[in-house]
Amino acid sequence: MTGTYFEFMFERAAITLLFGLLSLSSFAQIQQAKSNKSVTLFAVNKRPVTVDEFIYLYKKNHHDSQNDFTEEKINEYLELFVNFKLKVEEARSRGLDTTKVFLKEFNGYKDELRKPYLPDAKILDSLVRLTYARMQEEVNASHILVALKPDPSPDDTLKAYTKSIGIRDQILKGADFA
Repeated sequence: MTGTYFEFMFERAAITLLFGLLSLSSFAQIQQAKSNKSVTLFAVNKRPVTVDEFIYLYKKNHHDSQNDFTEEKINEYLELFVNFKLKVEEARSRGLDTTKVFLKEFNGYKDELRKPYLPDAKILDSLVRLTYARMQEEVNASHILVALKPDPSPDDTLKAYTKSIGIRDQILKGADFA
């Protein structure tokens, strides 16, 4: 673990330069930087962390506000991000990612993330009640079918349309629908 932290410290100058450039760029230019997906920002126990991953998470947590793209804020987030990655790696090395407590907490986080995408129980219940109430009404429906071949010619379509209009006119004049 310690070697990884020092590995990060040696790369700090390059990282500061990278984020200095990012802070001077507009949001559109940051989008173009996504083409550098395979560039490694730093590594923790030989697990690479890419520039793309960092930019994605930074933008996700900072909602595209121009005030959030300052060198100070990017460096602050970078430090938090590195500490997070170091803690995750430390937990992996201790086997903490396989304990029952961890898995329970992890599954709890997954459930919380799913909630916005699942239907609200109150709304779903309301829709079920509404559908059930509509099913209680009896509807007596009838229809008249004017047959057409699967591939009708324009003349056949016109004949069917004329026949439909004639039937409609008869019904509007009071003819028996049955």
